[in-house]
Amino acid sequence: MYEALVEAYCDDDDNKNEAAKEPCKEKVSQPTPEEIRLQIEAANEMEAFWTTVLAGSVAAGAGYFAPGLLPAAVPYIPQLVPQYAR
Repeated sequence: MYEALVEAYCDDDDNKNEAAKEPCKEKVSQPTPEEIRLQIEAANEMEAFWTTVLAGSVAAGAGYFAPGLLPAAVPYIPQLVPQYAR
């Protein structure tokens, strides 16, 4: 049954009057070393991009919330600093 599927898939010619063609040879599709290197490079670039996006989001969030939180947090700073640091 599998051979019939391969033959039907590989016989892409619409002319049915010709003699039957040989089925396609099965190929093992493995990535080449160049393809693997390109995939690794793409993954590293995506990681760098999303790290930059995350850092920008953190900076934007800190810039947005700091003006409102800083005046409320100033009275508590002495309590947060240990006694030996004074």
